[in-house]
Amino acid sequence: MDVRIYLDAFLEIVNIQKAIFHEISLIVQELTKIEGQANKTNQTYQKNWIEFGEHIIETIKTHLNTIITTAQQNSYFRHTILTSLELVEVECRAERFRVKYPPTGIITPTIQWVVKNKCSEIEGTCEYICNEMIPRMNAEHFENQFKLRVEEIYQEVSDLRKAAMRDIPLTYEEKLEIRRAMNSEFRGSGVIYIY
Repeated sequence: MDVRIYLDAFLEIVNIQKAIFHEISLIVQELTKIEGQANKTNQTYQKNWIEFGEHIIETIKTHLNTIITTAQQNSYFRHTILTSLELVEVECRAERFRVKYPPTGIITPTIQWVVKNKCSEIEGTCEYICNEMIPRMNAEHFENQFKLRVEEIYQEVSDLRKAAMRDIPLTYEEKLEIRRAMNSEFRGSGVIYIY
């Protein structure tokens, strides 16, 4: 019983960390919208927030792996499956964050390769959960819920893979950023363009 309380408390800590990561994502997104003289300062702030977000993600992964190990050692299959699903969802978010805010500002072939490999790894984990872990649980209600979550993860992985390969249309923010860059470049060249 004490182990179950420990696992539940640890999952609550992870939920708080996920909320913090969500807020970090919103802050970074807002910092990308700011332009003008404060741009260099904002880039520094943005870089720091991105690093903080990456640190939070790594901490969440460490905590989830600890929960998985403890749940497996104590034969809590439901916690093991639930936490394994949480881990792949967090890995999807982490890769989405990496694609959205790459260190150099562009998605390099290296980032594409890493994201594609991580997507394949996530799909393999989902297959293992569906084929090996869920059938051992013998709980139809939970089995259906877990399978629905796995399907959502597969969709997220598909979207992530497309985003990494830039097969998706640009978002409004990305289009706006390109337009701002072009406008400042045109102003600096002395050529006037009328829209």
